[in-house]
Amino acid sequence: MKSDKIEIPTIIYLAAIVIVLGGIIYSSDIVTQFLMALFIAVIASKPVVFLQNKGFPSSLAVGVVILGIIGVTSSIGGLIGSSVARFSSNLDAYDTTVSAGIESIFDLIRAMGFNVSTQGLMKAIDPGTVMNFTATLLNGLGSLMGNMAMILLIVAFMLGEASSYGVKLKAIFSNPEESMTGITVAMNQINQYLGIKTLTSLGTGLVIGTLLWAIGVDFPFMWGLMAFLMNYIPNIGSILAAIPAMLMAFINLGGAGVLWTGVIFLGVNMVIGNIIEPKIMGKGLGISTLVVMLSLVFWGWILGTIGMFLSIPLTLAAKIAFESQESTRWIAVLLGTEEDAKNILRERGEE
Repeated sequence: MKSDKIEIPTIIYLAAIVIVLGGIIYSSDIVTQFLMALFIAVIASKPVVFLQNKGFPSSLAVGVVILGIIGVTSSIGGLIGSSVARFSSNLDAYDTTVSAGIESIFDLIRAMGFNVSTQGLMKAIDPGTVMNFTATLLNGLGSLMGNMAMILLIVAFMLGEASSYGVKLKAIFSNPEESMTGITVAMNQINQYLGIKTLTSLGTGLVIGTLLWAIGVDFPFMWGLMAFLMNYIPNIGSILAAIPAMLMAFINLGGAGVLWTGVIFLGVNMVIGNIIEPKIMGKGLGISTLVVMLSLVFWGWILGTIGMFLSIPLTLAAKIAFESQESTRWIAVLLGTEEDAKNILRERGEE
């Protein structure tokens, strides 16, 4: 008997993806708010479930968690506002101080007999660019905090209706048991990643901020906040967080401050990022290292800074979506690891 199932060509899927991405870029302001709400809701779902297991009614559990989030974001907003105002007002002075310090280092190198042209190097390592990038990033975060009321309202409704999502998804799929198994595994994976990443990022920020305060670097908790946020960005996030903090250490403490700040960032990220986090995270995310880097660039281009923060969860969701259709499964394989591809070959008996 001939099947009534219609196979949709891959080219139509790809064309639809391009159209959707174009729409996301056009409406990025709204999309970023929704994604931030989803991001917060996924993280907040664990405390809500914990409170419900302790006997709290669903609405009360959601209310308590939302109040907690309001308290945290208000504190962060106040920290960002005061620190960025002071930091931005002194940008020119910082730029002049760091430039003079770098020039003196080059003078010392030339005095040792090395002929070094500083004009090109000063343009390449312009400290003003780094400081302005830092101020822009924090100002953007401050603007996002301004939309927090709407974001938290969306979060509250998401958490309030969380129990109904399973029923709705079962009603959507014609083969709910098979479909729900894959979705449940995928959501648990994303939930686990975001939960663990938030805890390790929080630990990274707190330790770095405290140690920078101990050695006398200005705005230590602002740099701790930067370390916390940038830890969500894979591979290069810790480097981006360290550079402006090291420049500030150079202004406050000279070369020794730069060295100590570099040691602090390297040590904390080595211990938490390379030892503690992998041990807690357990099994990998099933995304190749190259794709992790490319997803950072891609989602950063689509959604700006928020896209960089959420690049891994968004790529995981895309990989799951591609795996759900036979015609696009090859894209999911390309996004995955070599071990995943070998497992597929073993299942076929080709390895």
